[in-house]
Amino acid sequence: VLLPIYALLAIMVISSFANGVPFAMVEQSAKFGLLICMIVATYEAANEEGPERFAAMLMVPFLLPIAMQAISVALGMGKLAESDGSLSYVAGFFHESVFSISVAAGLVALCFAGRAGSPSRIFFLLASAGALIAANYRTTVIAMLPLLIYFRASISVLSVRRNARVLVASIGALLAIVAVSSADFELGDRAQSVIDFATSPNELIRPLDSFTEDERRQASGRSYVWSKYIEGFNQSPPLQKLIGHGPDSWEAAFNVYAQNTVISYLYEIGWVGAGIVIILWLVMLLMAFRTPRGVMPAILLLHLGYAVLNMSTQPFWAVEGLMMYGLICGFTLHYAYARAAARTSSAPIERRVRVASL
Repeated sequence: VLLPIYALLAIMVISSFANGVPFAMVEQSAKFGLLICMIVATYEAANEEGPERFAAMLMVPFLLPIAMQAISVALGMGKLAESDGSLSYVAGFFHESVFSISVAAGLVALCFAGRAGSPSRIFFLLASAGALIAANYRTTVIAMLPLLIYFRASISVLSVRRNARVLVASIGALLAIVAVSSADFELGDRAQSVIDFATSPNELIRPLDSFTEDERRQASGRSYVWSKYIEGFNQSPPLQKLIGHGPDSWEAAFNVYAQNTVISYLYEIGWVGAGIVIILWLVMLLMAFRTPRGVMPAILLLHLGYAVLNMSTQPFWAVEGLMMYGLICGFTLHYAYARAAARTSSAPIERRVRVASL
């Protein structure tokens, strides 16, 4: 299952040496080494400790960025967004995308941390959803909104203790706030840009001189930025189209990152690299369909949300984004292989899970 990641590492090394920049692959290789470690460590920890106990412990460190953001909100210390000047609270992080992805990673732990209706889980869900809204990074809100709705639908008010029912009811109010805020956040334009790229990319990616000034700023200028990258790719020699210009080569050619993992990889590591990363996502998605029905919806929504992030920002470029994907894949593999082991064993479920790690 990890072979596509090793293939990504290989094409980055090849592209670096072929373009005469052998040290360009060092940083990206370290990041993908971290991704491998996160997947394996999450998988083994879930096997050894049990997924619910491990996920419950994993939620604790994700309270730190939320608490830091709460302090920044209390002190009125926000950050003006680069695209439209709106206010974001990012708890000292350098960019709202990185902070919001860190909060979204905490929702990965919440998916597997036991009974959704417990007061501690509801508190964590409310705090995380509120943190996403305060961070004001619309792409992550769009990516995580289906998962938040799923959490709300999976919580039965009658199954929660009386003293926690007020919290459960608050989730509905919170989702209503998200819907109302959509007009201010202009989530429609951002969501539409993701849908258009997936369904009809030719309408978004076109000659640069065909963009008006308003179109260059629409959806944070994503369409214009994507077109610049594709134009640079189309003008490349055949070898660079195949293996790219080298990892992080965009920094020397463009003033902003591509905000789309596939487009960025087309320029950096060519058709081969972009194809491999898509294969990696598809392999992990197929593994998600092998998980038990009880956890499959949450796992599929996590993979869907991460795919949306990659279409309109670049979590694969950030350490926080790779850590998030490592958690998603680690839990996916745990449940997929635990189910496979359960089919071939009549032992108790605790032993079946441990069989998967042997």
